[in-house]
Order: sequence, then structure tokens, then C-alpha cells
Amino acid sequence: AASDVYKRQVYDYAENGKRIEFGYLVNGYQDGTWKFFHENGKPSMENIYINGKFIETIQKWDSGGKLLENDY
Repeated sequence: AASDVYKRQVYDYAENGKRIEFGYLVNGYQDGTWKFFHENGKPSMENIYINGKFIETIQKWDSGGKLLENDY
């Protein structure tokens, strides 16, 4: 039916096998909270998307895993 929503989880990995991004696609568009990772596997940032449109960055970390202040 036309009202069916196609939602799937997506992971992407760097060449070294570390996960570099994770989130959901809804009807082919980024939707909800997407988590990004530094190549060392530590969190990099969390972004909010709605229907593929970037809304905001809600958290950001340096490559050592330290949460950065809201200066982004």
C-alpha cells in the first residue's frame, strides 16, 4: 500500500573495519538520529535528520572520546 513506510538500519564501515556511521533510512532518506564515528571507533557526532534533511548536530566528540561543548 502507498502508506507503507520502508525503514531500515544502515551501517557504514571504514577500510579498517571500524564503524563510521549508523542510522535509519525511511523511504530512502536519512531520518532520526544518525551516529558518526572517528576511524578509531570512538563516537564523532550525532546528527538529527528528518526526511533526508539535516536538522542539527546534537552532540560532538573529539577523537579521544571527550564530549565537546556546544560550539558547533
